Amino acid sequence: MPLRFQVAVLAGMILSPPGLFAITTSDPSSQYSAAPGSVFQGVAALSTASGGFCSAALIASNFLLTANHCVTPAGTPSNLTVTFGLANGGAAVYSVANFFTNGVLLPDFSNDIALVELTGNVASITPYSLGTSTLGQTITLAGYGDSGQGTYIAGSYGTFHAGLNTLDGYWDGSTKTNVVNGSSYVLTAAGNALAFDFDSGSGNGSLGGGAVAGSAPQNEAMICYGDSGGPTFAGNAFAGGPLTIIGVNDFISLPNPTDVSANSPQCTNSASAAGYAGFGDIGGSTNVAANLLWINSTIAAATAVPEPASWGLLGIGLSGVLLRRRR
Repeated sequence: MPLRFQVAVLAGMILSPPGLFAITTSDPSSQYSAAPGSVFQGVAALSTASGGFCSAALIASNFLLTANHCVTPAGTPSNLTVTFGLANGGAAVYSVANFFTNGVLLPDFSNDIALVELTGNVASITPYSLGTSTLGQTITLAGYGDSGQGTYIAGSYGTFHAGLNTLDGYWDGSTKTNVVNGSSYVLTAAGNALAFDFDSGSGNGSLGGGAVAGSAPQNEAMICYGDSGGPTFAGNAFAGGPLTIIGVNDFISLPNPTDVSANSPQCTNSASAAGYAGFGDIGGSTNVAANLLWINSTIAAATAVPEPASWGLLGIGLSGVLLRRRR
């Protein structure tokens, strides 16, 4: 009989007063936390005038990738603000000209994805590329928000965090089931998404498989409040080099009791959020590969301008009209 995991919360502002969702890691923060800069400088905070908070990632000079549930509650682009470099002391703030969603209605988390268009280009930050994922690969989760290692860390909200995990599987778009290690798991409101769990050092996560290799006893991270819309990168981002986004951080499930320990990720200091006890065992990210066509066509349409030749012909046509009127 399939094991069923009720989706507890979206990893972002749809539920949020100020203070919801960021990367939590079971390793010491000195190993898997970093100020935006170098490879992480394109990860930004996305906030609303009402205090909502999410994350986003630069994929073009003036476009960021984020989650649908992060922008829809804002109502209008003027209510959104993008900030780079929150953990650097200084910050670069940008206004939003427009945002675009792919038409998928929430709470369908299968394609919870959106684009944010800025009013100006972002200087000195190289946009991330987009790509496809591979089952079993190492992934890097990145974002801003509450965090904790066994215990909630007060004041961690709004600080950039990143951590490693493993792509354990995919949630199927029609049946909402995924077969991992011979078992069928059901996530009630998810579809075409990347699936990853929290593994302790013994590799006892719900989806099976071992923890990411590393020097720490437990070294996997899980998304949490404020990480919605943030990037899921392919590979180990801490190794440096150009990064490729394969997912958009989206949701977490209720915890697996075998993973709740002194070193488990914890992202809240209360158990009041819809029965969520502070630990997320399974996380999901919208699959970028399934949305590449929409992403590319939306950016192309938003940035399209008439070709110079077209303007020239238009000018000739207007001149002809004026000449005929003068005769």
